[in-house]
Amino acid sequence: MTTTNPRSARSGSLRPRTQQESEAQSRGSRPRHGTAERSSDEQAATPPNRHSDSDVIEYAALPPTGLLLARPVLLLVCAIIGAVIGLLATGNGGYKATATLEFNTNSQDSNVTKQTGQTLARTSSAQAVLNEAATGLNTTAGDLAGRVTSEWQADTRLVDVTVTATDQQAAVDAANAVANTVIRITQATQQAALTSALANSNAVLSASPLTQTAAEDARQAQIGAALGLRQDAIIGDSGALTIADPAVEASTAGLSRALGAAVGLAAGLLLGGLAALLLGLRGLRVTSGRTVRALLPDTEIASEGQVAKLAGEFVETGASTLAVVATAGTLPQSKKLADELGAFLRAHGRTVTVVGPERVADRATALALLGRDVRTDVPGQVGTDILVPVVPADSDAAALLEGQSDLRALIVVRRRRTFVSRALQALTSFARARPSLVLAK
Repeated sequence: MTTTNPRSARSGSLRPRTQQESEAQSRGSRPRHGTAERSSDEQAATPPNRHSDSDVIEYAALPPTGLLLARPVLLLVCAIIGAVIGLLATGNGGYKATATLEFNTNSQDSNVTKQTGQTLARTSSAQAVLNEAATGLNTTAGDLAGRVTSEWQADTRLVDVTVTATDQQAAVDAANAVANTVIRITQATQQAALTSALANSNAVLSASPLTQTAAEDARQAQIGAALGLRQDAIIGDSGALTIADPAVEASTAGLSRALGAAVGLAAGLLLGGLAALLLGLRGLRVTSGRTVRALLPDTEIASEGQVAKLAGEFVETGASTLAVVATAGTLPQSKKLADELGAFLRAHGRTVTVVGPERVADRATALALLGRDVRTDVPGQVGTDILVPVVPADSDAAALLEGQSDLRALIVVRRRRTFVSRALQALTSFARARPSLVLAK
């Protein structure tokens, strides 16, 4: 049902509108009662507006902090799931132990030191080293290969050999075994090179000796000198290799369980917060005053127990119309609130007329009671000081009051029943009436 000017001659009841009708009809396109057909004399007689534009509440983008605080269960669940995943995914890397090798070279050139260190690091994970070390550790070379890493420490003559294992002692034993194997194989390679050089020299000496004794002695001396130089070069290239720091104890490999749980907790909170921001107000209900204050920090919030305070504040405004706007499912609570407001207003010496939703359901009666002409002269038109109408938020009766500033609006919502989006819609519609939210049970 689409409404036009409430003063048109169309008949029918002021029934609550369906959700489709509410969404199809723009708030800005709704007519405001008593604006299109009033004469210039009537407009001149209208009292000036009680409230300035500075009183209008602007409901812009919702604060991200409010959206996060509005879904504490989502954040808690995501945090717990993240912590559990982090706990299960970490702490299974076992332990690691490191043995440090030290090498020497005859050269002072840093490039030679770098090349020697990198070569030794690669040798530490060579297949020959893995085969021999695995034999002593009662494992396979393939298994050991996946657990051994070696790294040359830049600008030093040190190489770290690190091995992981399922327990601490196994990691220590494996690291020392690999380091010792590297030394043995390096020494064996050096000895083999020396032996080969000696054999080659002997072969040269034995081949084609010279007939002249002096010439043969000179030839043998040259071959011996060459052998000595070659042996020095072999020893110089290999250098002295020792274990500078054997593995003594092992540490946890990878992230610890505590750190993994902390990282998972932080990740879970981050994902939960992102989900809360993406969901926005979808499915979010009014749960408490704290939640609403976080989402709508500029909104006045009261409870059913603060009726006396609401009545006193309204008397101070000097207005004559106090609209009780009932969101979906709050008509009984709204009627009770209106009756209690009337009682407290009378205690302040005011005469009050409370109009229930049954009366404003009739178009003629609603026009007579809620029109702007009536609201600007409640004592003359109604016969009392204050008019307290109860109107459903999604009804045409509410449309007569929306956008007006000569009244005060109380938006009634129910905890855990009313959607925040519906409350925000009502607050936006009655923004010029300085609305307050009343949390009902």
